[in-house]
Amino acid sequence: MPVEMEKTVTKLMYDFQRNSTSDDDSGCALEEYAWVPPGLKPEQVHQYYSSLPEDKVPYVNSPGEKYRIKQLLHQLPPHDNECGGQINGGDIAVFASRAGHGVCWHPACFVCSMCNELLVDLIYFYQDGKIYCGRHHAERLKPRCTACDE
Repeated sequence: MPVEMEKTVTKLMYDFQRNSTSDDDSGCALEEYAWVPPGLKPEQVHQYYSSLPEDKVPYVNSPGEKYRIKQLLHQLPPHDNECGGQINGGDIAVFASRAGHGVCWHPACFVCSMCNELLVDLIYFYQDGKIYCGRHHAERLKPRCTACDE
């Protein structure tokens, strides 16, 4: 794990422990967990976590807590669908509605999956998790004539 990410994980773990949620009704803190779903009663929290695999439950200082933080770091900020790189707040990104909610690309990564031509200002097609220019999308449906290229 890179040093910068290790520092972020350490800070997140510290913040989660410091801000543990307690049950207002009983005064009993749910301190065994690094995070609890907001708005649930203690019995609901225990029921929720009992439905997860034991190694994914975010007990304080556990592999489950580290797993949760790793997942948060992966999800936030969004990642480019092509290169996997982070897209930070203020960055320019392409969101293609046909690809689904939250799927995005750096402008330079929004290219046809067959010819790698930029598609930022062109018509694109999204099929089976890949983006295509008009030509290559059409070729997937029906081959071109080799004599006239139509």
